[in-house]
Parts: sequence; structure tokens; C-alpha cells
Amino acid sequence: MAIENLFTLGKIYNATGIKLSGRHHDWYGAYGSQGYPAQLDRGQKGWFIHLGSVPVAGPPARSSGAIVYRGHINDEIEFDWIVAWDNQINSPNKVYTSVRAPVLKPVDWNEIQQELINSKNESTSSDGGLLAHVSIGDGNFPVLRAVLSPQAPSRN
Repeated sequence: MAIENLFTLGKIYNATGIKLSGRHHDWYGAYGSQGYPAQLDRGQKGWFIHLGSVPVAGPPARSSGAIVYRGHINDEIEFDWIVAWDNQINSPNKVYTSVRAPVLKPVDWNEIQQELINSKNESTSSDGGLLAHVSIGDGNFPVLRAVLSPQAPSRN
């Protein structure tokens, strides 16, 4: 059952230069009536509201989930950008991100949840010249910000 006193507002920016297709997983809570952005075109920003729920075992209320966006680099190499969050009432909010080739490391929701549990309010990942950066604010109504992009060149 969704509750009104806890939600996560997500903002995702696709700066990868390619179209991305997403799929989601909810540990606690559910998306609002608009759902989540299942497709992100090049340069597009997507928004979602993930409403918290009270777990079956009882409080505390949580909004916890993940979206995995997949795209093809140069029409051949497949990569995943993972964006995960955990917003538990009156607790520090956490995010986790990972960029990886699914042929080498397929999506494992249990593994992602463990990484999320051990994370903080900011996460960065890079692989194959690609980058993901995710952060989340404090409180019971935080904003999650994710940027999926090519890796910035190093400054030497």
C-alpha cells in the first residue's frame, strides 16, 4: 500500500548520445500514476515519483527501487546504466549506480540491493568510457538526480 508521507522524486538525464530503454525493480513502494521513463532519447530528461510503502513486516516506510537503462554503443556493444535508491523514513537516504556490459555481468537484483544497503547518498561508476553519477537529498521527500553520460576526459 502506497503512503503519502514518503516518496522519492527522480530526475534522470540521458547525456549518453544514444537512446536508452529501461526496466525497473521495486523492493518497497511503487511508481506514481505517470510510471517511470521506460525510454530516454538522446539528451532527454526523465522524471518519476516513487511512492513509499509500509513493508509487510510493518514500519518503517520505504521507497526503494532501481531502473536499469540499456543502450547499444556504435550499434553493437551493449551497456547497462543502473540507478538504484533507498529512501527509508527517518534514515539516511542511499543511492547506488553501476555502468557495465550485461554480457560480462548480468543484472542481479539481490546484488544491486546489497550494494545499495552498503552505499551512501552519492555514487559514481564508469566503464568502457561511460559514466553514471547519482545523488539523493535528505529527508522523507528527497530528489534523486542521475546523469548517464560518456566519461569526462581526465584533466592532466
